Amino acid sequence: MVKYSKAFKKFSKCIHSLNPSQQVKPYELLNEDGVKTNNVSDICNVFNNKFFTSCVENLRTDRCMSKNHDYAKLTQFVQKKFTKSEQVKFSIPPVTINGLFYEMVKLDINKSTGSDNIKPKILKLSTPFITSSLTYIFNRIIDKSPLPSVLKNARVTPVFKGGEKFMATNYRPISVLPVLSKLLEKHVSKHLYDYLKRLDLLHPAQSGFRQELSCQTALINIIDKWIQDMSDDDINLAVLLDFKKAFDVVDHDIL
Repeated sequence: MVKYSKAFKKFSKCIHSLNPSQQVKPYELLNEDGVKTNNVSDICNVFNNKFFTSCVENLRTDRCMSKNHDYAKLTQFVQKKFTKSEQVKFSIPPVTINGLFYEMVKLDINKSTGSDNIKPKILKLSTPFITSSLTYIFNRIIDKSPLPSVLKNARVTPVFKGGEKFMATNYRPISVLPVLSKLLEKHVSKHLYDYLKRLDLLHPAQSGFRQELSCQTALINIIDKWIQDMSDDDINLAVLLDFKKAFDVVDHDIL
């Protein structure tokens, strides 16, 4: 039944491609002079120069982000979490062949391909033959620290959010990194998260990007607190903030 369903979907997709319901309209966007254009090169330049890259620098300037940071309170908070027997400095452990093999065989072959054009399916099929070499390369990167620029190059696709389609500000950039960089990133993320969790450096109310926690658990907690406050005749006050380009304006010095 499963094989039949997949075959039927492929057949339907093929038929629809031969008989499109409507002609695809060319994309239009306001160029740097404020004039609508459907020239692909001009559209790419508008997204790249006027929105996706320079937008972050403009936000940093508007927010007057100071570089004179005071780390005293942060340092004091972190130091309280350590015991004499614990190593203060975080270090990334080496990648193991078995660990990398386990992650590679779990690759989703339907995921998008990054700028290196190496498909997840190719990597998954090649796992038994390249795991040892990849382990050596990843460990060299960890030892030497600099991440090769080829692993940081992303394929960026503008996705329409809402409003006028000819306005670049109404698009959200979706960046797809090479699959190899994601494998290394997953290794670093796992051990960094375990380190922060072991030292209790994460706030208990933080639900985002944590295992077994999500938007749903955050909502359950806050609604439960609101109901309890209402039962106690207390006043509930909520301030909801939506930060524009939140991840892009994270200060790397503080991080």
